Amino acid sequence: MKRHIIGLSQLLLVKFIILGLVILPACSLFSPASLPSIPSPPTPGKGNMTALIDGNVWTATSIPTFSYSNNTLSIIAKSSNPVITIALTVETGGPGTYSIGPQSPGTNTVITIGSSVWQADGFTGSGTITFKGMTPRGVLGTFSLTVTAVPNTPATGTKTITDGVFNITPSLPNGR
Repeated sequence: MKRHIIGLSQLLLVKFIILGLVILPACSLFSPASLPSIPSPPTPGKGNMTALIDGNVWTATSIPTFSYSNNTLSIIAKSSNPVITIALTVETGGPGTYSIGPQSPGTNTVITIGSSVWQADGFTGSGTITFKGMTPRGVLGTFSLTVTAVPNTPATGTKTITDGVFNITPSLPNGR
């Protein structure tokens, strides 16, 4: 099995999903057929995302990418001071729990801190993402990950992301 390494500059070209803090609002869940109203191509998102990274609180301050296309949900979320990015791509047909790591094709998670990069994908790392709700206007759920250092970056060892929760909706051009 050949391992594919994603370069830091390529990370910005790949669709990802980022997950953070949410409280499940009182809403009904919709079938996957409802999901295409989530933006495709990617647009900025809005909402709440938090997690613990190695036990330290992380809160997204922006969601520059949010999209759903061809059953793939992608999000990129960033914090500032320090700049930390969590990105995730998951092939999903709707609400449920999805594994990340070896033997989990269609999933990819990346965390960057400066030029250091850690990743969990079909070859390395592990974790789960649970989509509790997918509506025509967004997605919400939880996640936990163990990501491993990507070679040829300053990253070393692993990062553990726990208690991740998210509630993300598209940020439409007219501000809705």
